[in-house]
Amino acid sequence: MVVDADYLVYSCGFAVEKTWYDAAVQRADGTTDEAVFRTRDEAEAWLSYEELSSVKQLDRMIEAEPLANALFLVGRTLGGIDSALTERGIEFDTLELFLTGKGNFRDALATIKGYKANRDPTQRPVHYKSIRRYLKNRWGATVVDGIEADDAVTMTAAEADYDPERIVIVTCDKDLLTVPGLQYNFQKKRFVNVTPEEASMNFYRQLIMGDPTDNIGGAYRAGKAAAEKYIVPGMPDYDMYLTALKLYMKGKEAKGCPYEHLSAEDALLENARLLYLKRHANDVWVPPTGAASRPA
Repeated sequence: MVVDADYLVYSCGFAVEKTWYDAAVQRADGTTDEAVFRTRDEAEAWLSYEELSSVKQLDRMIEAEPLANALFLVGRTLGGIDSALTERGIEFDTLELFLTGKGNFRDALATIKGYKANRDPTQRPVHYKSIRRYLKNRWGATVVDGIEADDAVTMTAAEADYDPERIVIVTCDKDLLTVPGLQYNFQKKRFVNVTPEEASMNFYRQLIMGDPTDNIGGAYRAGKAAAEKYIVPGMPDYDMYLTALKLYMKGKEAKGCPYEHLSAEDALLENARLLYLKRHANDVWVPPTGAASRPA
């Protein structure tokens, strides 16, 4: 069993937290008013009703339960994963957990948009470091530098030939649906066996849609509807590549295209290499070759 432990850190860390937003306004006449809200949207909506001359302030406050509660939740989650696999008749000899460490090769690849530049690095659970330390010391989690945890998970699965009799990928990350093999989503409590054909289809759909979570663009103005319309089951890889490339070309014709300074081929290549999960240490995504079986 191989686990993307990054998700454990965030899911269990945030599960023991409550976030509040303290909104305050100082009016031009010197009077003040203050209110606390559960969501940022509610706080900003309240502030928007105040007169434009007001001095406004919005503070994020975090109320965290004790660290012991977070660590208990981590252990209970891992125990639940063990039980789910046992109920399915799966027994494993080793438990491998991976955590993302320092550096990321994707940072240097990203030119169209900064990789994960849309994320606030301070938005981490209060117990972030302690949970990671617990996973390393108690559960033997491995910290990988230069790549991400899901790359390490994928490489481990590839070493086992994605054989469901030898390895199960445990993750809640949709990115790993671009990798074949048996997977268990512990949040949804659901098993899925991703075939190589489904993994390729998921990858090319993601290449068209992009990944807003990681600040990776796709084919400009294409989106999910186009991805699902044009990338369908049964398509050979080369046909899917040509279809995606055609949508990238179409995107370049639209005003405001973020990759207008690049060729469609180079824009697609950059996004594909950002999205692709490594199968081995020196793995780099390259476009497939071949002849199209039908017009793209």
